Amino acid sequence: MRRILTGFQVHRKTGLPILVTGGSLSGLEPEAIIMKEYLVSLGVPEKNVLVENRSRNTYENAFFTKNLIGDVPIVLVTDSIHMRRALYTFKKFFSEVVPYPAGCYFGTPEFVDFLPSATSFYLNSRAIYEWIGLVWYNLRGR
Repeated sequence: MRRILTGFQVHRKTGLPILVTGGSLSGLEPEAIIMKEYLVSLGVPEKNVLVENRSRNTYENAFFTKNLIGDVPIVLVTDSIHMRRALYTFKKFFSEVVPYPAGCYFGTPEFVDFLPSATSFYLNSRAIYEWIGLVWYNLRGR
């Protein structure tokens, strides 16, 4: 939801079309189709929402997006915690990539932040997942 709303804000500020990307791992409706429907419900003209719905991971997001639109400058909107790997990957396919993170995690840590909680578990697991993804992409030459 953060990515969709941030992309919507970028579209309203710039008038640029939006390309949503993401397939389906489970045989359900592709993520990109759901995102397009939501953007259209917010008032984005359907002709301004492009869809890439075959990808199953970040590398395929970039690969299929490049095949769809060519090497044009892009504004990359994704979760801030995912931005490093996404930017690394998209720069392999596009000459100009402007990062636009959605949902930044920041602030001055307090004692309570170091206590176990569902939020800290979630954020730490996301960070670990992204670091493993970076290592995996580097090992595979992606």
